[in-house]
Amino acid sequence: SCAWRPLICDPDRDQNGLMYAQSRDGLHWEKPSFRQVLLREPHHIGAGNDGGNVVRLRGYGFGVFKDPHEANASRRYKAFGMLRQPVFSDADFSDQVRGAAGGTMVSADGVAWREETEVDLAVRWDTHHSPFWDAASGRYAVVSWGASPGL
Repeated sequence: SCAWRPLICDPDRDQNGLMYAQSRDGLHWEKPSFRQVLLREPHHIGAGNDGGNVVRLRGYGFGVFKDPHEANASRRYKAFGMLRQPVFSDADFSDQVRGAAGGTMVSADGVAWREETEVDLAVRWDTHHSPFWDAASGRYAVVSWGASPGL
């Protein structure tokens, strides 16, 4: 059984998440309570219906940025990171049922995320990722960790 490793073995109990905070000066942060995520187990940010400032459960290492070059307001915010964790059928992590998947998401407000698109890259998903618009190449880029041949 994988009950003792719920974050990896049981994707329905994955309590990693993307949280929202805002600041006017980068020093003092506000964490509005959206209460849009149901946390299944006791957690330091709340339990039951109080998801606090959690805007998405599952996955991790998301880098989020507001894209000033985006003309479509519904896609103003971009995120890149691990969309879902790997799933194993055993507690020894020797039988992988499904691999991790990284990718992108978009949002109009940085709160409601949509259009999850998997990206096949050989990066480490256990690290933070920093996506941005690269004006020199005229395309989006990401700073991460790991080799991705062909990029």
